[in-house]
Amino acid sequence: MPQRNWNEPGRQSAVALLIVLLKALRESLPLVLLLLASLFFGQNAPEKKFNRSVATLVGVGVGVTIISINKIISYFFTRFWVEGPYLIVTSGLWSRKRTEIPIAQITGLHRSQQWLHRITHTCRLRVETAGSDKTEWEADALTLADAEALDALLHGQMATAAGTARQNEAGADTLFRYQPSDVVKLALTENHLQSFLIIVFFILARLQDLKEYLGFDSVGYVQEQSSRLAATAQFIATLLAGGLLLALAFSFVRVFLKFFAFELKQRGGVYVLSRGLLHTIHKSMPAQKVQYLTWKSNWLRLQLRMYLLRLHALAESQTEEETRMELPVPNAALLHQLLHSYVAPQPAADGGATVFRVAPAFVYRRMLLYVAPAGIVAAVPLGWWYGLQAAWILLPLVYALIHMWVWQHTFRLYVNSRAVEMRRGVW
Repeated sequence: MPQRNWNEPGRQSAVALLIVLLKALRESLPLVLLLLASLFFGQNAPEKKFNRSVATLVGVGVGVTIISINKIISYFFTRFWVEGPYLIVTSGLWSRKRTEIPIAQITGLHRSQQWLHRITHTCRLRVETAGSDKTEWEADALTLADAEALDALLHGQMATAAGTARQNEAGADTLFRYQPSDVVKLALTENHLQSFLIIVFFILARLQDLKEYLGFDSVGYVQEQSSRLAATAQFIATLLAGGLLLALAFSFVRVFLKFFAFELKQRGGVYVLSRGLLHTIHKSMPAQKVQYLTWKSNWLRLQLRMYLLRLHALAESQTEEETRMELPVPNAALLHQLLHSYVAPQPAADGGATVFRVAPAFVYRRMLLYVAPAGIVAAVPLGWWYGLQAAWILLPLVYALIHMWVWQHTFRLYVNSRAVEMRRGVW
């Protein structure tokens, strides 16, 4: 396949049309389920069933067309190319739109592949800039060769604008690569409560779908069956153990799929991240576009010296997980190496840094203004109805006091001539 000339206008791969069609069919899936339910479980006569099926099929076809038409028009009337220091994108049929993206202002290029992309050797490309927290431009399907060539071209111009040398892929420095043991530790220290809640809400949503499409009250049936079971200590312990094992298995699968073949490289002045098994992601961010760093660790990960480091760019989206540069760092030495490459010395390690703390009055003020009034309001009616048994209301108050006291004692703000570093947290 000939190499594309990026100085001339071009369009996406034809695979984008197939992706548009599949998305429309997926969004029309509830109508298809309704059709199947009416065919197999409906009480109407065969003639009425046939008429309803035809009407539903026509509705599905119309819905797919309406959902797809805008994307189809966009495919045929969208062109993009590189013109000097700008990435140019033109789109629209009746109302033409021209977007000029300054290459020097690009904060991230993100490539991702799902199963269809991998089969067709294409990828989805997103371009992020500092001008908005929304994606500046997105292509549903570019060939891998075109995407890599555009990536190299844009990063080459960004490196030139930053005064750094451009390196090719072979000259990139691998900062770290995940080993199987790192994935296991990451899965063990995952938020299993979150995994359990995801499973519960997914099951509830599917039960509600059964009620809507088939008329079967599955939620009521589950409640009826559960009311017949004796709530013994053994049954409750078995239920909790089963839920924990299910959440643990779900966490392992999710972490394995997400962080499979995780690798972080540095090409000249650009950080390059790649990960994923079924849904592969390739992200890149120029080092000079990193505005600040954050890292966090729960209690268990802190014991294993594991941290979640995030590189923040200006005006980045706080909700788009696919565009985040999050790095699960497997050890403290590597964390310090990455931090040192961004700012040296770190304020916390600088003996001459100014240290600020939160005054102890913070704890007493919060207790008097928020915790104590809430406890009194709750204790009066509960004490009236339950007497001394309502003393358990003191437990949340004691926890809140301990929580604020630990937070006040661990908070530190370090300031030196180069940066500001804040450390805080309880658990």
